[in-house]
Amino acid sequence: MLSSILDPTEHMNDSKFFKGSSVPQYTQQQNFSQTFLLLIINGISDPIFVKNRQHQLILLNDAFCNIIGQSQEDLIGKSDYDLFPKAEADVFWEKDELVFITGITDENEEFFTDSYGVTHSILTKKCLFEDERGNHFLVGTIRNFTKQKRVEAELAEKASLAALHIEINTAITQSQTIQSILKRCTDALVNHINAAFARIWTLNTLENVLELQASSGMYTHINGPHSRVPVGMFKIGLIAQERQPHLTNKVIGDPRVSNQE
Repeated sequence: MLSSILDPTEHMNDSKFFKGSSVPQYTQQQNFSQTFLLLIINGISDPIFVKNRQHQLILLNDAFCNIIGQSQEDLIGKSDYDLFPKAEADVFWEKDELVFITGITDENEEFFTDSYGVTHSILTKKCLFEDERGNHFLVGTIRNFTKQKRVEAELAEKASLAALHIEINTAITQSQTIQSILKRCTDALVNHINAAFARIWTLNTLENVLELQASSGMYTHINGPHSRVPVGMFKIGLIAQERQPHLTNKVIGDPRVSNQE
């Protein structure tokens, strides 16, 4: 619908975009060309945007609005600092300014957070356009490969888990002692799932004590305060007592984590 498409002439006549410049009245043919241009860019699935020398958005297509999660009316005249977290906006502004100064096309893999808080992986290509009056504009296109990155991460995770499974099976069938089997298992956990460290205890049922058999990663020793842990003591002892896993993303402040440094 043309009623939902931005007319760039409206904003390009605005003095906040072209300070000190005069824009002549458009002929019927020129107006048709602008409408035709908008129909073309809105028919492209990749986001397209144009910024003036003040880094403000003055032209964009529907795909750009969709990926940002805001309407054209809310985006026109805005800069990156109005739309994105500062850390992201700093990167965008720096790359844009480099194109404005050097005139060299820039292609960069970036990340941005939309209005819903979702982070996207994108490839942005930016080039400089100069009109007949010497005004500079930055024209950008975005290729969104967030789904591709997600698929790649899922495939990598599946490959790591498959390799872990094979290595553990090999350890069980080829190792001689229980400690050597378990040590190869903790090594595999660290190597294939990028764990900081991995430990395995066995239960001494006579004494009701967990005995540390293998440790890999940051800690490789099997002596010390965690070498023998009574069931119900420390985090690992509570896990054994309750027979429930303990998951946390906040080690600092977790009452079950004794050493929080």
